Amino acid sequence: MFDDLSKAPAPSTGVDVDLLERLHDTVHAVFVECKQTPPPRVVTAEAGELYNQLLGMVADIRDKAVVTALIPVLRQRFKEKVANAEPGTGKREAS
Repeated sequence: MFDDLSKAPAPSTGVDVDLLERLHDTVHAVFVECKQTPPPRVVTAEAGELYNQLLGMVADIRDKAVVTALIPVLRQRFKEKVANAEPGTGKREAS
């Protein structure tokens, strides 16, 4: 398929667990700053969302310098989202 292996896409290395932990800590810190106590699953889900956003923003998720530069941008956007959310919008309605 690829005549020159140097042009082949980088093999998938899976999720960068250290990066996911950093994003989890970032999400948790934002909730604390906004005086909210979300369930742990919400923090994990939001960290996953930030990870997915990063994947869409960088050519190589392994480029630590670029990723490190973008985390404050994602943090600020997430903080705005949390701060501007209407109370109760994160909960399911009773059926």
